[in-house]
Amino acid sequence: ADLHLISSGLTRRLATLPARYATQSWQTIIAVRATTPSALIVMQPPLPLLAIGWVLARVRGIRLVVDFHHDPFESPRWRWTLRPSIWIARRAELAIVTNPAHARLLEARGVRALILHDAPADHADRRGDAHAGHVLVPASYSPDEPLDAIMTAARSLPDRPFVVTGRVPPRFDLDVPPNVTLTDFVSNEEYERLISSAAAVCCLTLHENTMQRGGYEALAWHVPLVTSDSAVLRHYFGPAAAYCEPGDGASIASAIDDVLTDRPAYGERMAALHHRLVADYERELEPLRAALGS
Repeated sequence: ADLHLISSGLTRRLATLPARYATQSWQTIIAVRATTPSALIVMQPPLPLLAIGWVLARVRGIRLVVDFHHDPFESPRWRWTLRPSIWIARRAELAIVTNPAHARLLEARGVRALILHDAPADHADRRGDAHAGHVLVPASYSPDEPLDAIMTAARSLPDRPFVVTGRVPPRFDLDVPPNVTLTDFVSNEEYERLISSAAAVCCLTLHENTMQRGGYEALAWHVPLVTSDSAVLRHYFGPAAAYCEPGDGASIASAIDDVLTDRPAYGERMAALHHRLVADYERELEPLRAALGS
């Protein structure tokens, strides 16, 4: 498939929202007309993109698959989009989600849902020496990320460096201990350097039914992972990860300490999980291929 990441080039503020959506909508129409695809896979949200994708699919007689991010289900900011998204998804070939709870919700409303995770990339051959490495915290400063609790955990592990990526929002108040480095936004190359040399990755969410992109990345690099103790994350990572209560700094610190104490074993479990997921992924893609007519 061809991937189109369409940006308006405008600043992400509420005042620019109409102009951003209008610009990106027009760019989406141009991209579909120029490439004449046999199918569209549309990430959701934003809702206007899905609406345009549905109209284009009907007009051009092509198949539509809706790839649901967790936000319409879990985020108050995006929950208003869920009902109209479901209305369109009922008329699509398939909807993709990452966990059984969201799949059950869609299926109860007449949507054909497939639980499908990111394809397991493999970067283990580029892994650096992490003997005395840092704990990497991939952050987007979303409301579901317990960054205050992570700072509390870091403060209780003063000899362990922490690196937190992501652009800090204006006026975001965070009490940062001396052993924590905030990188701001980093390039792909710099992020790869940070994760390849990390002793562990810590990515947490306060939401029960949210997967972690940072967890997929830790898996690709075979880096030990500390993540939230939720059914969704336990089901996917199993014994390959260490789990904690995401809002509890002491619980986070304990899980990080466990991983760093037994880092080789956790790395081996991540490698074993990666091997199994790669072996199973072709089979898991079959319903999507059928929906796309391929």
